[in-house]
Amino acid sequence: MKKRDNVLSVLILLVFSGVNSASAEDFWGEDNIKQFESVHDHSSPQGGQVGMSGDLHVEFVNTEKGEYRIYITDYERNPIDVSKAKGFLIINPESAEPEKLILFGDGILEGYLVAKGKPRRQGDALSASAEIEIPGLPKIIQSFYIENNHSSSEQKVGHQGEER
Repeated sequence: MKKRDNVLSVLILLVFSGVNSASAEDFWGEDNIKQFESVHDHSSPQGGQVGMSGDLHVEFVNTEKGEYRIYITDYERNPIDVSKAKGFLIINPESAEPEKLILFGDGILEGYLVAKGKPRRQGDALSASAEIEIPGLPKIIQSFYIENNHSSSEQKVGHQGEER
């Protein structure tokens, strides 16, 4: 069982057993709490939108020029080797004219997959769905909704991920 599952199990047990006078720091120790919090990070190091697919972080970044990048990191935010990854990205899958793009390893040295599509105007909202297969890992299926302002603070509108 992973450390986060153990922590969750103990916290649930404490709540149901009526132990509520001790803080998490008292129970686990301040250093352990800081270490646990620092391990699971949902920040967006590339300035995009981050979602989870199983234990993987999937970060979607788009540009005005119609370039879409997908960065994949593990639970502890270590880069995943995408050199043998295969996948596709569908821009606005619910629209009458969805744009289906192939993801390829243009950014292998930088640790990302890229797809090139139609340029977008600043302020255009878009939805995107990605399906990625990496040998040895579960298939990644991830969806994003982004208001396309091309700045890191403006791209985080919503995400949805699942693992199959």
